Amino acid sequence: MCGQGMVNQREVCVYRTIMAAIFGMVMSGWPLLAQAHIHMEHSTPAKDAVLTVAPQTVQLSFNGKISAEWAKIEVTDAQGRRVDDGKVINSDDPKQIQIGLPGIAAGIYEVKWSAVSGDGHRVKGTFTFTVK
Repeated sequence: MCGQGMVNQREVCVYRTIMAAIFGMVMSGWPLLAQAHIHMEHSTPAKDAVLTVAPQTVQLSFNGKISAEWAKIEVTDAQGRRVDDGKVINSDDPKQIQIGLPGIAAGIYEVKWSAVSGDGHRVKGTFTFTVK
């Protein structure tokens, strides 16, 4: 509680009131900031999947809308050569992007991806899958 009297007590009172207001605004907005950024929820093929049939696409699903225009997916083989078709597209769902894999052979593949959320925040990741 702020008392009356000396100037220093008033300054302390104003300072505490301002700091409490700022703290309240920051804490009430914190969940909104956390929700604003996208993250990948799952992929097809899944991380570390071992497949007996080669997939025709890599599809990434996110918790929010993304644009293929600002997204990147690169699929490389064990020698580091790109094996995707180079065309990242949105599927029917605006929360998904995919890239084609024209006729890949057995082997280990690395998927590197990046995407941009509606607030402009870029997220990225890497995972591998294997075709037997």
